Amino acid sequence: MDAGPVLALLDEAVASGVFPGAALSVGDAGTERLAHACGTLARAPHAPSATPVTLATSYDCASLTKVLATTAVAMRLVEQGLLDVDAPAHALLPELAAPGHARILLRHLLEHSSGLPWWRPFHEQLTLGERLGAPSARDALLRMCAVLPLDAAPGERAVYSDPGFILLGFALERAGGARLDELAARLVFAPAGLTTARFVDLDADPRTPRPTPVAPTELCPRRGLVTGEAHDENCHAAGGITGHAGLFATVADVARLAVLFVRSHAGERVPGGFPAELVRTFFAPRGVPDSTRRLGWDGVSAARSSAGELWSRAGVGHLGFTGTSLWLDPERGRWVCLLSNRVHPSRTDERIQQLRPRLHDAVSRALGA
Repeated sequence: MDAGPVLALLDEAVASGVFPGAALSVGDAGTERLAHACGTLARAPHAPSATPVTLATSYDCASLTKVLATTAVAMRLVEQGLLDVDAPAHALLPELAAPGHARILLRHLLEHSSGLPWWRPFHEQLTLGERLGAPSARDALLRMCAVLPLDAAPGERAVYSDPGFILLGFALERAGGARLDELAARLVFAPAGLTTARFVDLDADPRTPRPTPVAPTELCPRRGLVTGEAHDENCHAAGGITGHAGLFATVADVARLAVLFVRSHAGERVPGGFPAELVRTFFAPRGVPDSTRRLGWDGVSAARSSAGELWSRAGVGHLGFTGTSLWLDPERGRWVCLLSNRVHPSRTDERIQQLRPRLHDAVSRALGA
């Protein structure tokens, strides 16, 4: 693999300020072919020194949490016979009692076709102490999501929905009998040999150590420079452990999960792996009109995909708002994982949208498109 053009793109992105630094893992045929770190954790004057990014740097994965933790836990519970994705969501979440909610199936939450809206600023209420009578901010978030009116009938169309995955996370907790972070650690991360992937419990002892070394995210007027705790406002206000965001990991650990997924898809036995048929089911198109959504994952869109023009149309992937992404090509055993903090020091810079397809095309050329 000639990594020169790929590394040049990353160096160009650092030099032009797309992000202060990043970590990249590329694999092919189920084996990592490139692991590279570049740039620094933060930009001056937000950091006392230009600490370089290494492969041991943890990043806020943001919405990669949806596939690396939440969807993976769902897969394990299905494998263990504890979860049926075709069951009504209200069987695990009786809080879903508003009109139309009885028709929401767990698979609708996974494929973003529940009819729930894409986002709501729940953190504004939670920060003010509004809890709808719930004993904690986390429980209040569940209640707030559960009473949202639907924008469409379940299964009618796909709209990417954070509230849907927040609800899914709570449903998995009830099916698995433990909190989401505990389920992810026990059912997914530990069996696969991950060493850094974790949520940060903001309701625990304030002396609980944060991930380190860790790339900071945004300079927030209220929170200061957000470092080692969830950047996502709704996740943060609810204590840091939710189904839609909150996971921190190094590129090495994300690569371990990429290996697990592509090798399991190929029918290989790997530590912490899944049955091949289960992986193929979760990676398969769902048939929702005008949607590329899978169960938890997204597919490659026909035009302007972040996976670029050369990535397999059978590929699956996901993005994270903080500047993270993971794309898999299960048929070839390929992956590209990019972890960055493009929201540092501000989320207003969105040039990573132009970088991602260029980077994936460069990788595809290097590996043989």
